[in-house]
Amino acid sequence: MSANHKLAAALRGVARTHKMELAVKEAMRAIEAEMQSNGGIYPANGGAVSMAELARRADISESSFYKKAPENHELKDMANLWLDNLKKKETVGRMRV
Repeated sequence: MSANHKLAAALRGVARTHKMELAVKEAMRAIEAEMQSNGGIYPANGGAVSMAELARRADISESSFYKKAPENHELKDMANLWLDNLKKKETVGRMRV
């Protein structure tokens, strides 16, 4: 593989990572907006907000959060921090009635 091909592949990877990060951030905003308009409770997925639900809403594979690339670890850390903060201030989860 030539140097040009390697560079082009690296640039495509950076673009994919950026696109994935934007999708996750947009999913976070959408989830927060839905919770706000629904009295602080997430209206989908039985009220449960998780990494899997965030990945589903961002239209990415949940395994993307767990890949070895440093960029993916940063995305996972950002998502975990958001989930932790969300769970501290909102009603999140499922409950038997």
